[in-house]
Amino acid sequence: MVTFAFGVIIVQLVAVICIFDRPISSNNLLMKNSILIIFTLFLGLTPAFAQTGTTHDETVEISEKVLALLADKKFETVNNMFEDKVKEQITTERLGQIWNGLIERLGEFKKSEGITVKEEKGYQTTLNKCQFEKSTIGLKLAFNDANQISGFFLVPAK
Repeated sequence: MVTFAFGVIIVQLVAVICIFDRPISSNNLLMKNSILIIFTLFLGLTPAFAQTGTTHDETVEISEKVLALLADKKFETVNNMFEDKVKEQITTERLGQIWNGLIERLGEFKKSEGITVKEEKGYQTTLNKCQFEKSTIGLKLAFNDANQISGFFLVPAK
């Protein structure tokens, strides 16, 4: 995705070089200045429109991996997938307490019933429906642009 943005920037720079490679005359000076302004504005706005961060497939893959790691009680590995701010709030020990508490109340984890992906408040999020012996609950994850987990929520399954 970031490669796309750099590609667009390079094309824009080549276009500007081609335009200004010609000798300047009084007839085309205004046109060249106008084109320069337009390219400069477009160049400045390109990063705002470029897609960066996590893709749909990546979030699904990471969400599936997190659930498998939780089921295998590999809490430290999951904790290493958190961004720093979340690591401070949900330590490895706390993550283990949360997961083991779910198992105590809902029974053993059985399977994932599917993952939905959507964008919320600038974050790519997944909702993984987790079936336990006694009930189903949603594991909602939010991802930052570096594919780190920036939000970890247990929500009612829909």
